[in-house]
Amino acid sequence: MGKKINNNRKWKLKIQAEFFEALADMLRSGFSLKQCLINLAILYPTQKNDFEMALAQLESGKTFSESIQQFLNSKIYYQLMLAESHGQLELSVSQLGKYMRQRVEQREKIRAALFYPCILFGLLIMMITVLLTWLRPTITALSEQGKQSSGITQWLINGGKIGGMMLGLIIIIYLLYGIYWLKKQPSIARHQWLSRLPLIGNVYRCYAYYYLSFNLALLLKSGLGFHEVCNFLLRFEPQTLLYQLGERLNQHLLSGREIKTFIKHYAFIPSELNIFLNKGQTNAELSEDLLIYANTMYQRLLKKVDRLINLIQPIAFLIIAIIIVGIYLSILIPIYSNLGGIS
Repeated sequence: MGKKINNNRKWKLKIQAEFFEALADMLRSGFSLKQCLINLAILYPTQKNDFEMALAQLESGKTFSESIQQFLNSKIYYQLMLAESHGQLELSVSQLGKYMRQRVEQREKIRAALFYPCILFGLLIMMITVLLTWLRPTITALSEQGKQSSGITQWLINGGKIGGMMLGLIIIIYLLYGIYWLKKQPSIARHQWLSRLPLIGNVYRCYAYYYLSFNLALLLKSGLGFHEVCNFLLRFEPQTLLYQLGERLNQHLLSGREIKTFIKHYAFIPSELNIFLNKGQTNAELSEDLLIYANTMYQRLLKKVDRLINLIQPIAFLIIAIIIVGIYLSILIPIYSNLGGIS
């Protein structure tokens, strides 16, 4: 389980969605994992070699999740491995199929929302090229004639250009530093930072609530206590969120502190978990509550993502409008200034 995951043979998102949906249907129909892979190799000839490779690894004694590990991203693999380890593979596969299908549909919505803005942006670039090509000689000529124009106007124009360039440079440096800083942080710190971002953070927290509550429900459903959950999570790769959460929770509990203080410390852990824990339920009952809660968070996540997608076009059109106004101002202000100087 500590092996690095090979990223060279990852399936595309759409293929993963179709794989989990087909696999869930076959498992519900009573097929074994071996039969599922054989049937999938027939149903999806383009991935035939991948399924045959996975089948060979399964027959050699590897677990199902290990057999298809190289085709999935790490989060999906760990969720699958966790479910398989505790006899909840069918439930997890079914949930993954729904989740991946929604991601495919959302990606298509984003592409559709960006289609017209991209066309307009392309036309805008052509317009800028034409304007600069045809108007540059005229503007240059007027500038030569209007050298005696107002010094204040010229100072404002030059200052505006320098200020714009400086602002753009500062933003680029800030973004590059932010990306560098974020990559250097441990996974748990990155998730904490993402969950506190305005607008996007609200959506990310919904995803984290769903992801963590669903996986915790699977572990509790298998009869594990919180100390055992921590020990199980320590079998993951050290750079993963689940490993780091398990490590810190284990240290927290061993120091004699209550779990509710741990939950309050991290913005991406649902505060509702404290309410569930205070109900005094058995692990099985708590697991059922968490599965219901995970499904609620999943539905809420879909709605929030759809709202963000609906904002893409208005924001894109607004940016394009600002660029157009800026272009015309950058052309017209020098012209009017120079005409004033000529008169």
